[in-house]
Formats: sequence, C-alpha cells, structure tokens
Amino acid sequence: MKKASLLIMVASVISKLLGFAREAILVAVLGVGAVSDAFVYSFSLPTQVFSMILAAFSTGLIPMFTRIENEEGTNSATSFLNNTINVMLVIGVIFVSILFFFTESSISILLPIADAEVLVYLVPFVKVTSFTILFAVIIQLLTGFLHVRHSFLVPALMGFPLNIVIILVIYLTQAFNIAILPYGIVLAYISQAVLILGYAYSKGFRYKPIFNLKDPHMRRMLVLALPLIIGAAAGTLGSLVNNALASSTRGGLTLINHATRIGGMVEGIFGLAIITVMYPSLSKAISLKQYEKAKREYGEAFISEMLFIVPSAFGIMLLANPIVRFVFLRGEFTEADAVALTPILFAYAFGIIAISLHNLNVRVFYSYQDTRTPMILSLTIIAIQIVLGLVLTQFIGLPGITLAMTIAFTAGVLVEFFFLKKLFKTFPFKKFGKQFVKVLIANGVMVLVVLLCRFILQPRLSNTMFLLITILVAIGVYLMAVLVLHIETFDDLIDGLRRRIKGY
Repeated sequence: MKKASLLIMVASVISKLLGFAREAILVAVLGVGAVSDAFVYSFSLPTQVFSMILAAFSTGLIPMFTRIENEEGTNSATSFLNNTINVMLVIGVIFVSILFFFTESSISILLPIADAEVLVYLVPFVKVTSFTILFAVIIQLLTGFLHVRHSFLVPALMGFPLNIVIILVIYLTQAFNIAILPYGIVLAYISQAVLILGYAYSKGFRYKPIFNLKDPHMRRMLVLALPLIIGAAAGTLGSLVNNALASSTRGGLTLINHATRIGGMVEGIFGLAIITVMYPSLSKAISLKQYEKAKREYGEAFISEMLFIVPSAFGIMLLANPIVRFVFLRGEFTEADAVALTPILFAYAFGIIAISLHNLNVRVFYSYQDTRTPMILSLTIIAIQIVLGLVLTQFIGLPGITLAMTIAFTAGVLVEFFFLKKLFKTFPFKKFGKQFVKVLIANGVMVLVVLLCRFILQPRLSNTMFLLITILVAIGVYLMAVLVLHIETFDDLIDGLRRRIKGY
C-alpha cells in the first residue's frame, strides 16, 4: 500500500502544481473580481450540485463491485458497473436539463446575495458548464473501477489534461473573448472522460447498454446510496452556504476558492493518495472477513496521513502570507488581495488535518457497508459549520467561513473515533498510538525550526528566498526527526523503496 500511495503522491504533487499554475494564471489574467468569481463558480457548480448523488454511487461502487465479483464473478460485476453508469447518466441528464433551462432560478436560490456584476457573467457560463455533469459520471465511476483493479496512477494523472486545457483557454481570452471560458471547462472534462474511458478498456472494461432498476444489486446500491446521498447533500449544502456568504463580498468567491485550493492541495496529494489505495484493500479485507488485516490497513493509513498532512498543515499556518504572496502576487492580484487572503488561509490550515481524517474515517464505515452512521455524522458536521459560518462572518468576515469549517470537522472527527472504536471492537492502540506520539514530537521540532527561520531569515531575505529556504530546512529537519524517532510506518516505506531500487 505504501509504495502505491507514494507513487500517487508524486503524481498528485505535479498535478496540483499545475492546478496552482492555473489559479495563478487565472488571477493574473482576469484579476480578482466578477469574471474570476463567475469562472470559479461555474467551474464547480454543476458537479457540486450533482455530487450529492454522484459521490454516493462512486463511493458505494467499490465495496459493491468487490463483493459481487467475489461472490458471482467478473461478468456479473461488470454488468453491475454498466448498469450503474447508465442509471447515473440518465439522472445526470435530468440535472443538466434543470440547470440549463432554469439557470437564473437555480442561481438565485444558490446565490441569493450574489453581486449583480457576477451574475451577468455567471448565468451564461453555467448554461454551458452544466454539461460537465455527464462527463463527470464517466470519470468518477470508471475511476472507481480502476481502483478496484489496483490501477491508481492514471486516474491520479487526470488533472493534467483538465488543467492544461483550461490554462490554454484562459490565455486565449486575451486574443478572443471571455465568453470562451465555459467552453474550455467543458472541453477539459471531455478530455478527461475520453482518456479514462480508453484506459478502462485496456483494463478489461467493456461498455454495455444495460439499464435495469429492478436488478437486486442496483436495489442494494440504492439502499446504501440513500444515506450517502443525504450525507453528500449536506456537504454540498455546506459549500453552497459558504459560497453564498462569500458572494456578498466582491472577489469573495475567488479568495475562498484560493484558500481551499491551497489546503486541498495537501489533502489531495497526501490524504487522497492514501485513501485511494487503502479503500479497495480495506473493502476486500472486510468482504473476506479478514478483520485483523482491515485494522492494520486503517492504522497504517492513519499514521501515513499524520506523517504527511500534519507538517503540511502547520507549515501553511506558519507561512500563510509568504505562500500567498509567492503563489498569487502578480498581474491583477494585488498586495491588498494578498492581505485579505492570508487570514482566510490561516483559519483553514488546521482544518486540513480534520478534513483528511474525516474522509479516511468514513471509508471504514462504507467498507462495512454502514452508510447510516457517516450520514448522521456528516449532517452534524455541516450543521455546525453552517451555524458557525453565519455567526463568525458577522464578526471576522471571510475568515469566519474557513474557521467554521475547521472547528466543525475537528469536532466531527473526535466523535468519529468513538464510533470507530465500537466498530473495530479491538484495535492495536499501543502500536499506532506510540507512532502517533512520535509524529507529534517530530512536528514540534519542525515548528520550532520554522519559527526560528521567521525570526532570523524573513527580515533579511526576499519573500521567495525566505519561503524556499524555510521549506527546504523544515523538510530536512522533519525527515531527520522522523528517522531518528524510528516511526515504524515510515521505516517500512523506506525499506520498501530500498528493495524496489535494488530490484532495478
């Protein structure tokens, strides 16, 4: 698991850096304002609205496909996959129709206090980008199929075609018109869908026009999916409320997007990579009743997330302003924008840990085909987030949105650990608890080094030199601390890499 996770992390780093380039180019070319807000929102809105259903089916697909293949064979599992794809495409057409024909009404509900200038661009943009829903169905479900086949690298690289196409289109607006932006988003999704479909075919997938709502496996999926849909709907509602709160401030949507983009880079590189590899293995272990193996899989995934995500979160928190200035301060993105974005990012930094752990924990429940518990937990987390967001934005403005997310997910994760303890019944707490304490000690050493660099280097160096030197020193010190402390999960990863290199 560790070697596959590391490979995905490397691919994700490159992909996320390209995503950062896209965001930096967006604000450099279009600035922070009505057009950038409309682009950001139209890019995410269609799949965000549909995610309440798509996330449920794509998440439930892996344990269902694994169980069917183990019990009935590959042909039955492939038929189930085709049936799921076709059912989701039909549902997707319904959502596309609603967004396309009732765009103004939909946006007025989702963004009731949006800036009037943003709406001028947003309405025509969303009419076009609504069609991305259909391609998202293909991308997400076939990604699940590839993960079951232990093929992780190609799905992790899907960000490349998307970002390259969008970057090209953003630059083309200077020669043509901003009206081409939404068409670039659709083209980016098409490129992803075509590539992943071709790769899935090489791994044995064959499309069949199967549509059978009476299939017992589909009925089981629908039963499992309902709590997932409710949980995903809660997450979508939380995002929509955040966007509504941010939309009352000009450029607010763009600033919130930039903060969550930086945080999402950490979660996407490390958290998603670990979960991507762990989830199919955990589902298979549970379906075969190998519960001790399932506990080890979760324990190693937990420590792996802590090893990579905790130092990243502390680093973002301590270096929020230098990071913002390094990534975005150019072109139409001004010093004032950097000042506004810094506290938003700072408030979100610690939440990266909680969000990553939440995404890991719910996969355990899903592997046991328990969708009710994570649904209740997700509803509770989002309810706390919404209430806190409404309150905190009244006192501290936009940073209140990300601070509310941090508090809500942190509280939710603590409750999730209680339920996981009951689910596992027994767990090797001593083994993994000892490793966790060592991770915290290594992070404490790294934090002291970063603070020392801020005191000594920041007044004497340019922002770029200070940031790069501090990051390199912090990484070096952290790795040395981890090696000296002999954290077992990390030592196993290093040993595996050594054996692989010697094998070549």
